[in-house]
Amino acid sequence: MTTLELEQTWAAVEDAVRGYLHNRLDGDAATVDDLAQEVFLRLRNGLSGLRSAGALGPWVMRIARSVLIDHHRRSRPTVPVGEPAAVEGPAEDQDGLAALGAFARQLVDALPAHEAAAIRLVDLDGESPVTAATRLGIGLPALKARLRRGRQRLRHAIDRCCAVGIDGRGQPTGCTPLGAGCGACSSLHH
Repeated sequence: MTTLELEQTWAAVEDAVRGYLHNRLDGDAATVDDLAQEVFLRLRNGLSGLRSAGALGPWVMRIARSVLIDHHRRSRPTVPVGEPAAVEGPAEDQDGLAALGAFARQLVDALPAHEAAAIRLVDLDGESPVTAATRLGIGLPALKARLRRGRQRLRHAIDRCCAVGIDGRGQPTGCTPLGAGCGACSSLHH
C-alpha cells in the first residue's frame, strides 16, 4: 500500500467514524471530537489484533459503536434505589413509596448472602461496581454476575406478588397486589 493509498484509507475511516458519531449525537461537535479520539486510541491499541485489511471497516465501526454506548452509559443519570426519591403529592403516596422501598429491602435481605451484599453496595448504597468488587474481595466480572442474578431474583419475586407502576422517568409510582399476593407486601396495600 502506497502512502497516498494509506492516507486515503485513513481519511475514509475518519470520515466514516465522525459521520457515524455526528448522526447519533445530534451534531454535538465537541462530543464527536472527543469520542472520535477515543475510537482512534482504541484502534491504535488494538491494531496488532487486526487479521486483515478487509476487516478494517467493520472493526472500526464496531469500536465506534462501543465507544458511543460507553458514552451514553456514562452520561445517563442514576438514582440510588435505597430510599424512594422525594415525590410531590399526597402524603399517602409518600407513605406508599416508603413502604415499597422497605418491601424491596426485605426482598434483598431474602436473597442469597453474596447476591444481597452486591446489591446493597451497588444499588442501595450507590457505590461503583469497581469499589464494591474491591470491598467484597472479588473480581468485577464476579460482581456483575452476582448483581445480574440478584436483580433477576428480585424482579421475579416482585412480579409474582405485585404490579409496580413506573412513571416516564423509570421511578416507581405505586404497587398493586396480584390476586392474593404473597403476603410479604401486605403492609403496602392498607
